Amino acid sequence: MTAEFADLMTQPAVRAVLQRAARRLTAAGCSDAREDAEQELLLQLWRAFRSHPPAPPMEGVAWVASQVQQRTVDMLRRRRKEKPSGDMCSIVDPHDHVAEIDRRLDIEAALSRLPAELREIAQDLAAGYTPTEIADRLGIGRTTAWEWIQRLRGVLESI
Repeated sequence: MTAEFADLMTQPAVRAVLQRAARRLTAAGCSDAREDAEQELLLQLWRAFRSHPPAPPMEGVAWVASQVQQRTVDMLRRRRKEKPSGDMCSIVDPHDHVAEIDRRLDIEAALSRLPAELREIAQDLAAGYTPTEIADRLGIGRTTAWEWIQRLRGVLESI
Protein backbone atom coordinates (compact mmCIF):
# COMPACT_ATOMS: atom_id res chain seq x y z
CA MET A 1 0.00 0.00 0.00
CA THR A 2 2.80 2.44 0.87
CA ALA A 3 4.60 1.78 -2.42
CA GLU A 4 1.38 2.30 -4.39
CA PHE A 5 0.78 5.63 -2.66
CA ALA A 6 4.38 6.73 -3.20
CA ASP A 7 4.13 5.82 -6.90
CA LEU A 8 0.94 7.82 -7.20
CA MET A 9 2.39 10.88 -5.43
CA THR A 10 5.49 10.97 -7.63
CA GLN A 11 3.48 11.29 -10.84
CA PRO A 12 4.02 14.77 -12.36
CA ALA A 13 0.26 15.29 -12.83
CA VAL A 14 -0.35 14.60 -9.13
CA ARG A 15 2.42 16.99 -8.07
CA ALA A 16 0.86 19.63 -10.34
CA VAL A 17 -2.54 19.12 -8.67
CA LEU A 18 -0.98 19.55 -5.23
CA GLN A 19 0.99 22.64 -6.24
CA ARG A 20 -2.12 24.20 -7.82
CA ALA A 21 -4.04 23.65 -4.58
CA ALA A 22 -1.23 25.31 -2.63
CA ARG A 23 -1.33 28.26 -5.08
CA ARG A 24 -5.09 28.50 -4.52
CA LEU A 25 -4.56 28.79 -0.79
CA THR A 26 -1.82 31.35 -1.31
CA ALA A 27 -4.00 33.40 -3.66
CA ALA A 28 -6.80 33.25 -1.08
CA GLY A 29 -4.59 35.18 1.32
CA CYS A 30 -3.31 32.16 3.22
CA SER A 31 0.27 32.47 1.97
CA ASP A 32 1.75 31.88 5.39
CA ALA A 33 0.39 28.35 5.26
CA ARG A 34 1.45 27.17 1.80
CA GLU A 35 3.96 24.53 2.90
CA ASP A 36 1.74 23.53 5.82
CA ALA A 37 -1.18 23.22 3.42
CA GLU A 38 0.77 20.96 1.07
CA GLN A 39 1.84 18.77 3.99
CA GLU A 40 -1.69 18.66 5.38
CA LEU A 41 -3.04 17.72 1.95
CA LEU A 42 -0.50 14.91 1.65
CA LEU A 43 -1.38 13.60 5.09
CA GLN A 44 -5.11 13.72 4.33
CA LEU A 45 -4.53 12.00 0.99
CA TRP A 46 -2.56 9.25 2.72
CA ARG A 47 -5.39 8.67 5.18
CA ALA A 48 -7.98 8.67 2.40
CA PHE A 49 -5.84 6.35 0.29
CA ARG A 50 -5.62 3.83 3.12
CA SER A 51 -9.35 3.83 3.79
CA HIS A 52 -10.72 4.46 0.26
CA PRO A 53 -8.09 3.88 -2.44
CA PRO A 54 -8.92 4.82 -6.02
CA ALA A 55 -11.00 2.12 -7.64
CA PRO A 56 -11.79 1.57 -11.29
CA PRO A 57 -13.00 3.40 -13.29
CA MET A 58 -11.42 6.33 -11.38
CA GLU A 59 -7.78 6.76 -12.28
CA GLY A 60 -5.27 7.74 -9.61
CA VAL A 61 -4.76 11.32 -10.80
CA ALA A 62 -8.52 11.92 -11.00
CA TRP A 63 -8.90 10.50 -7.50
CA VAL A 64 -6.18 12.82 -6.19
CA ALA A 65 -7.73 15.84 -7.96
CA SER A 66 -11.12 15.06 -6.44
CA GLN A 67 -9.65 14.55 -2.96
CA VAL A 68 -7.52 17.71 -3.17
CA GLN A 69 -10.51 19.79 -4.31
CA GLN A 70 -12.54 18.61 -1.32
CA ARG A 71 -9.66 19.11 1.11
CA THR A 72 -8.83 22.59 -0.22
CA VAL A 73 -12.41 23.77 0.22
CA ASP A 74 -12.45 22.27 3.73
CA MET A 75 -9.21 24.06 4.60
CA LEU A 76 -10.56 27.39 3.32
CA ARG A 77 -13.73 26.90 5.37
CA ARG A 78 -11.71 26.15 8.48
CA ARG A 79 -9.52 29.18 7.95
CA ARG A 80 -12.60 31.33 7.42
CA LYS A 81 -13.86 30.28 10.84
CA GLU A 82 -10.46 30.71 12.51
CA LYS A 83 -9.38 34.07 11.04
CA PRO A 84 -10.64 37.52 12.04
CA SER A 85 -13.19 39.12 9.73
CA GLY A 86 -10.61 41.26 7.86
CA ASP A 87 -8.79 38.22 6.48
CA MET A 88 -9.44 37.28 2.85
CA CYS A 89 -9.95 33.64 3.84
CA SER A 90 -12.83 34.62 6.10
CA ILE A 91 -14.93 36.67 3.72
CA VAL A 92 -15.39 34.37 0.74
CA ASP A 93 -17.35 31.27 0.05
CA PRO A 94 -14.60 28.66 -0.50
CA HIS A 95 -16.33 27.07 -3.51
CA ASP A 96 -16.71 30.40 -5.29
CA HIS A 97 -13.23 31.51 -4.37
CA VAL A 98 -11.54 28.32 -5.62
CA ALA A 99 -13.31 28.72 -8.96
CA GLU A 100 -12.31 32.39 -9.15
CA ILE A 101 -8.68 31.58 -8.35
CA ASP A 102 -8.70 28.87 -11.03
CA ARG A 103 -10.09 31.34 -13.58
CA ARG A 104 -7.49 33.94 -12.62
CA LEU A 105 -4.64 31.42 -12.88
CA ASP A 106 -5.94 30.25 -16.27
CA ILE A 107 -6.18 33.84 -17.51
CA GLU A 108 -2.67 34.62 -16.30
CA ALA A 109 -1.34 31.52 -18.04
CA ALA A 110 -3.13 32.44 -21.27
CA LEU A 111 -1.86 36.02 -21.14
CA SER A 112 1.71 34.88 -20.55
CA ARG A 113 1.60 32.97 -23.85
CA LEU A 114 0.53 36.03 -25.86
CA PRO A 115 2.91 38.23 -27.84
CA ALA A 116 3.72 41.51 -26.05
CA GLU A 117 1.49 43.73 -28.23
CA LEU A 118 -1.53 41.45 -27.80
CA ARG A 119 -0.92 41.19 -24.06
CA GLU A 120 -0.88 44.99 -23.82
CA ILE A 121 -4.13 45.23 -25.76
CA ALA A 122 -5.72 42.57 -23.53
CA GLN A 123 -4.70 44.50 -20.43
CA ASP A 124 -6.07 47.75 -21.88
CA LEU A 125 -9.37 46.07 -22.78
CA ALA A 126 -9.59 44.61 -19.27
CA ALA A 127 -8.95 48.10 -17.86
CA GLY A 128 -11.97 49.37 -19.82
CA TYR A 129 -10.31 51.25 -22.66
CA THR A 130 -12.17 51.46 -25.96
CA PRO A 131 -10.46 50.36 -29.19
CA THR A 132 -10.07 54.02 -30.17
CA GLU A 133 -8.44 54.85 -26.84
CA ILE A 134 -6.15 51.84 -27.21
CA ALA A 135 -5.09 53.01 -30.66
CA ASP A 136 -4.32 56.47 -29.30
CA ARG A 137 -2.44 55.07 -26.29
CA LEU A 138 -0.29 52.78 -28.47
CA GLY A 139 0.19 55.29 -31.26
CA ILE A 140 -1.33 53.02 -33.90
CA GLY A 141 -4.23 53.46 -36.27
CA ARG A 142 -7.76 52.53 -35.27
CA THR A 143 -7.95 49.89 -37.97
CA THR A 144 -4.74 48.33 -36.70
CA ALA A 145 -6.12 48.34 -33.14
CA TRP A 146 -9.31 46.62 -34.32
CA GLU A 147 -7.28 44.03 -36.25
CA TRP A 148 -5.13 43.31 -33.17
CA ILE A 149 -8.26 42.98 -31.02
CA GLN A 150 -9.71 40.49 -33.50
CA ARG A 151 -6.39 38.62 -33.54
CA LEU A 152 -6.38 38.61 -29.71
CA ARG A 153 -9.89 37.14 -29.66
CA GLY A 154 -8.84 34.43 -32.10
CA VAL A 155 -5.77 33.54 -30.09
CA LEU A 156 -7.70 33.44 -26.81
CA GLU A 157 -10.45 31.28 -28.33
CA SER A 158 -7.84 28.79 -29.50
CA ILE A 159 -6.29 28.53 -26.03
